[in-house]
Amino acid sequence: MFSFLGGPAFTPEQGVLVAVGGLYSFKTDREQQQLQRSSVSAFIIGNYVDSEVGYGLRAKHDLFWNNDDIQFQGAWNAGTQGKHYWGIGYDAAQQFDFGDVTQYKANTNNYKGNLIFRIVDNWFAGPAIKLNYFSPTTEPDSAILDENFNEFKDKPFTWGLGGSIQYDSRDVAVNPWSGSLFRTEVLLYSEALGSQAEYQKLDVEYRTFHSFQKGRVLAVLGRFQQAFGDTPYYDMPELGGANSMRGYYQGQYRDKVTAEVTAEYRHTFRRSSGALSNHGITAWTGVGSVGESVEDLSGHAILSYGIGYRYELQPRMNIRLDLGMGKHGSAFYFNFTEAF
Repeated sequence: MFSFLGGPAFTPEQGVLVAVGGLYSFKTDREQQQLQRSSVSAFIIGNYVDSEVGYGLRAKHDLFWNNDDIQFQGAWNAGTQGKHYWGIGYDAAQQFDFGDVTQYKANTNNYKGNLIFRIVDNWFAGPAIKLNYFSPTTEPDSAILDENFNEFKDKPFTWGLGGSIQYDSRDVAVNPWSGSLFRTEVLLYSEALGSQAEYQKLDVEYRTFHSFQKGRVLAVLGRFQQAFGDTPYYDMPELGGANSMRGYYQGQYRDKVTAEVTAEYRHTFRRSSGALSNHGITAWTGVGSVGESVEDLSGHAILSYGIGYRYELQPRMNIRLDLGMGKHGSAFYFNFTEAF
C-alpha cells in the first residue's frame, strides 16, 4: 500500500520547506496473519532557512519477517542544510540567542540501523550500527572558542558497531495501543576500524502504552543516554527535535549525559456509527535534562509540552502534526508515525 504526500511545511531545524515523498507499507509474507506490516517512508526536502537554501533526504524503514521473529529498523538522513550550534552543556544553551551567532551550514550523511532476532518470547537481541558524516562548510560565531567543535570540524566521519537487547510486547511497533518496550543499546566507535574518534555510547529507553478503551491511549517514554571518551559534538547525546522534547531545536541541549521523560495522551475520534475515524488529537508534557555526568543532571531541567493532530493514512500508520512548546519558544513538526 503506497501513499504519496507532498507540500509546504515548517520545522525549527529546517525552516520553511517543501517536502515530497511517501509511505509504503506491506507484509513480507501475506500468509502470516499475525505478522506486522513493514513500512518504508522517504522524503526529498528543499528548504529555506536563515537566508540559506538547503536540500535533504529523510528515509526510515521498519521491516518484519517470520512472525516478527526478525526485525530491521533504520533511519537515513542526508543533505546540505543550514544549522545552529550553541555549544556543549546546559549553560551553553542559554548563552546565545537563536540567530546569526549560532548559524552555520553543513553537509551530512547519517545512518542508524538495528537488526534484531527473537531469543525467547518477547526478548530480542542483535547487532547495531551507526555511521556519521558531518562536515561544516561554514562556522558559527558561537564555536570560535569551542574546543570540541574546533577539534572535530575537520574530522567529519565516525562509525560505531555494537548491539542491543530488548523486551518488546507492543502490539504494533509504529503505533502501539498496548504493551511495553525496554531497550538497551551499546555502540563502540574505534579509530582502529576507521572512525575518526574513539568513544562509546549507551542508550537505555523504556516505553509503555495503556489503552483506557479503544482509541484512548496513554503513552509514556523514559530515555537515558551517556557518551564516554572523546565524543565529537555532532554525535553527543542531545534533546530536542521531532522525536525528543518537542519544542526545542534539536541539538541546542547536548552533553555527555541526557535524560528525559514524556507522557502523551492519544485520542482517536469516533464516527457516528461508533467506529474509530481517521482523525485524532494528542497532548503531551515532558521533562528533560543534560549534564557532563549523571550527578550534573540535577538543576538542569527543561520542560516540553504541546498538542498535535493525527490522521490515519494507512492502518495504524499516522501522519502527525505537532506544535511543541518549551523554554525558548515553540516549534511545529510534520512527520510519519508517532514520536515514540
